[in-house]
Amino acid sequence: MFRKLNEIVRTHRNTILVSLAVIVILLLLFWAAQAAGKTLWEYLEILIIPSVLGAIALLFNRAAKKREMDIALDNQRQETMRAYFDRMSELLLRDGLRKSKKGSEVRSVARARTLSVFRILDGERKGQVLKFLYESALIIGNNPVIPLEDADLTMINLRKASLDGINLHRTYLHKAHLVMTHLLGAHLVGAQLNDANLDKAWLSDADLLGVHLNNASLDGALLSCANLCAADLSGANLRNARLNGVGLAGATLKGAVLNGANLKEACVSPKDLLEASSLDNATLPDRTKYEEWVARGMPDWGRPDWTKEGRQPRRDEFGKRIGKNPRM
Repeated sequence: MFRKLNEIVRTHRNTILVSLAVIVILLLLFWAAQAAGKTLWEYLEILIIPSVLGAIALLFNRAAKKREMDIALDNQRQETMRAYFDRMSELLLRDGLRKSKKGSEVRSVARARTLSVFRILDGERKGQVLKFLYESALIIGNNPVIPLEDADLTMINLRKASLDGINLHRTYLHKAHLVMTHLLGAHLVGAQLNDANLDKAWLSDADLLGVHLNNASLDGALLSCANLCAADLSGANLRNARLNGVGLAGATLKGAVLNGANLKEACVSPKDLLEASSLDNATLPDRTKYEEWVARGMPDWGRPDWTKEGRQPRRDEFGKRIGKNPRM
């Protein structure tokens, strides 16, 4: 019994302390009213106006202090980003970072500074830093100058950015804002994109092996010929997504919404696909509509052969498709 009571007290400690404080204040007010020859209610009427004004002043001061702290933090982040750009410019121009060898000291310094600054900055400034690294050709291809593995890119804003061939291998992109972002041929193996917004993003030929896209939104996204094998797409929104020729072997589709999605020649089994919560009007790997396939008794369409000649489009050194329009 005492143990249970102790747990209740520990759980509701703050509520109990506030209640006791209120009782003590009321008792003191009652004593003061008695001493002044007034009733408790009369005494409360006298005190209520200054108390309300005091409370308003306290709230105003707190709001003003919070604004000051927010401004100070924003200034600090801006100064941190400026210092980072200055130092990285030195490493590029003076120390030859771009042409340095793998494992060199200059690369180690650049990576350490980059990972550190990402932990400090907000989503907007993270986006500015990432664009700088991309435009400086430091995070492109299979062997980037600065590997971003384990980088904290949470809530990064890259809306409409052109980042074809970027290497974001095993980065943390929770709640990333990637609406209409160009990521053709991007390297995103093992990336954490939980709750990210990739609506209408261009991800054709991207390597998304083992990526985590739990509850992410990919409404209208272009994923033609992307590798989504072993990806976690549970709860993802894939409405009207272009998934033709996509590799989905071993992917988790539990609870995913695939209404209107195009899955022509996708590498996925009926069993795995039926884990999705909705497939209304989706085009299946055998080019039939979902409703038609169900009416035919849901026959197995097999898995397309990815090794067939012409199945995988050729890519240039940045992972871009050669001689083909990604919207085709």
